[in-house]
Amino acid sequence: GINASGSAIERVAGGVWGPYSARFKAGQVLVAPRHESPELSADISGAEAQVSVVAWAMKETGHSTPGIKQSSMAFVAGVWAEGIKARQYSMWLDLWKGDLSHLIDCEVSAVGGPTPGHEWCITRAIGTRPVPQNVWNCVALTYDGKQIAAYNNGTIERRGNGTGGDNFYSNPLNYTKGIYRPAPGHAGGNFTVGSNVCDAPGYFEGR
Repeated sequence: GINASGSAIERVAGGVWGPYSARFKAGQVLVAPRHESPELSADISGAEAQVSVVAWAMKETGHSTPGIKQSSMAFVAGVWAEGIKARQYSMWLDLWKGDLSHLIDCEVSAVGGPTPGHEWCITRAIGTRPVPQNVWNCVALTYDGKQIAAYNNGTIERRGNGTGGDNFYSNPLNYTKGIYRPAPGHAGGNFTVGSNVCDAPGYFEGR
């Protein structure tokens, strides 16, 4: 793994699957290099690709690292290399848009870069209930080749009519284009946990 802050990711008491968990601070990220872990990145691509990401996460505050640039979104896990336009799939918490704050945001891209005609990727499913701090939450992204869906503690929080858009969000979102596959010779992105590793990384702070 790679740790952008230079300090070790702390192992703390208390977890879901065992007696410990990993506490992430801003600037810290785990990386599964693409060439070593194709089952998490390269193999999940193409027109027929499907993926599920499930995580137990506890959002915390007060762990920010001085001098570390932080975006307004918290990246949980996925392959989302924005800087080289190699977005594949990603799960986020704490959106920055008004009444969307503190929600689960699950995104899939078939193009790697921004959605054509838009500044960012807008092929996303967004939940409806805020994810609270300081308690364990089971958050999940699923993509079955037909729909992107966001789950909060086992429940799909339905909204919209499946069409999505800039200011009209859906969960699930109809999306049949598959997941981005880099062209031959393109490096592609790594699978990461705790940050999307780009110019304005969205660090997850918590366990």
